Amino acid sequence: MSEITTIVLFEVPEMHAERFLLDWQESNAFMTQQDGLIEGTLYQASEDNALYRFVNIARWASEEALDRARDRLRLQLAERGIDQKATWAVLGIKVSPFSYSALVNYQRS
Repeated sequence: MSEITTIVLFEVPEMHAERFLLDWQESNAFMTQQDGLIEGTLYQASEDNALYRFVNIARWASEEALDRARDRLRLQLAERGIDQKATWAVLGIKVSPFSYSALVNYQRS
């Protein structure tokens, strides 16, 4: 198993940004308790007209750990009668998740 970085792009209509953040914070509270999470940061676009208003970047111990955490989150939400994917679709929130392995590390010399 090798460490991965997940980058999740969120298209969020301005009128639903506050709702998105509340939902994200609730999900994040659960995800930060899951085995395999190393660290993460949620970014907000500096420009109002950015296609991706929010971007989440997180490092995980492995793709398997990330998959388990996502499955547990879906189950936890379903047990509470919440279908986040369907709710966000109605609000026009689009999610594009991608996972990456490090290729080249660099820093200022």
